[in-house]
Amino acid sequence: MTAFRNKSPYSFEEHQLAFFPDLSRATLDWKRTLRPLTLELTKHKVPYRWGASRSLLIPHESRTLKVLEASDIPSTLQKMGFPLPQKDRRIYSSGPIVVFLGSLKGLSFCACYTEG
Repeated sequence: MTAFRNKSPYSFEEHQLAFFPDLSRATLDWKRTLRPLTLELTKHKVPYRWGASRSLLIPHESRTLKVLEASDIPSTLQKMGFPLPQKDRRIYSSGPIVVFLGSLKGLSFCACYTEG
């Protein structure tokens, strides 16, 4: 998506046109829900990329961890060595998905779970 944003607009009959990928509302909501996680990954220089549709791909120890559902996040964090937070540190909620941030020994972490 960054490549699309960085391209110069096209000119057509004295009008400037810019083209962007069409993302569904569900995809945008998913990315917004994972924003605290992606910010933490970026902060710690952990590379990640978005996979087809609704997946977050994180290279870790010569393999790729996939986050396909919010329920995958705690196990992914454990595989990466991030501690899981306590449920009293809620910072963001979107419907049934709740996101937490915290830190332990200078290492920040993020976790999600679903209520219900």
